Amino acid sequence: MQVLTDNDIARIPIGAFIEPIADFVVADFAGKTVAPPRHSVDFHTGKIVFTTGGNDRLAGFRAYESFASHQRIAEQQLVAAWDTQTCALKGVHIGTRLGAIRTGALGAIAVATLAPASATTCALIGTGLQAETQLLGVLARRPLAQVRVYSRHKANLEAFVSRMRALTPVGMIACDTAEDAAAHADIAILATNAGMPVI
Repeated sequence: MQVLTDNDIARIPIGAFIEPIADFVVADFAGKTVAPPRHSVDFHTGKIVFTTGGNDRLAGFRAYESFASHQRIAEQQLVAAWDTQTCALKGVHIGTRLGAIRTGALGAIAVATLAPASATTCALIGTGLQAETQLLGVLARRPLAQVRVYSRHKANLEAFVSRMRALTPVGMIACDTAEDAAAHADIAILATNAGMPVI
């Protein structure tokens, strides 16, 4: 049984996650998976939230918290997976990157399925971990010529664009507004925690 951290997960290219997740989406559509709605337990100052699911080979859960605390160092999530045939606990992951990769892979599948083949320019609104995994996921399935990025925080925008320029061959453009980023894009990815419409 392996115990993995975000550092371990970060060494795996996001493209390696996309096909298994795409297979699960197709199997779910065919009714061959178990994927009930998430469940939460309220502790008044926050919740512990559980998601669970699986298929005929693997079953597992993810648990995360929503407590409000000024002492929070980093959000920690727990993922555990069992082999349903042998009943062996196959692995545990502690961190946040696996969840972000899962969502990024789903975004990549959506773009690969829904965006026309001629789409080569992408607007990316947001510069956090989810923006990174969404972009890397799309790039694993679809070549892009240009990514137009916007963040409310200029320092975050500049740092993100610089980091992605080093990781990808795509032209990265920092935009002054979300509207400017989206106006000239074939694909728009919103990866923010905004409570109001962004574009």
